[in-house]
Parts: sequence; C-alpha cells; structure tokens
Amino acid sequence: MLNELNAKLTKGVLDCANFDTGFKISLMKVILFSLILIFNSLVSAKTVNVILDPGHGGQDRGAEYHGATEAIVNLQ
Repeated sequence: MLNELNAKLTKGVLDCANFDTGFKISLMKVILFSLILIFNSLVSAKTVNVILDPGHGGQDRGAEYHGATEAIVNLQ
C-alpha cells in the first residue's frame, strides 16, 4: 500500500508542471517517508524478552537475573 502511494506521488512530481503542486507532492512524500521511519522504529521497539529459569521450581523467590526476580518471572 505504501509503495503504491509512493509510486503515485513520484509520478505526480514528474508529471506536474506547476511548482506549487510539485512542492506539495514532494512535501507529502517527505511526510510519508517520515511516517514509515517512525512506524518501523515503533515496530522494532516492541520486543519481548523471555527469561527461562531452569531449576529452582519457583522455590527461591529472591533469585535475580538481570533485574528480573524469581517472584516476577515465576509463572506458576
């Protein structure tokens, strides 16, 4: 969808003889690319760290691994 919009905007810039229209279309392309970059950065920022805790059986509730305590990690 974004690629189709980009192609239409590019065609509009090449076809238009009016500077004002070309400027507006170019501005729309800049905004579109900015939104794509923001969207991609938001998607990549949403990561989930899963910590597998072998052993203990949840008995050592004070154990800690990189700031995550056994009480928080224990899913039982």
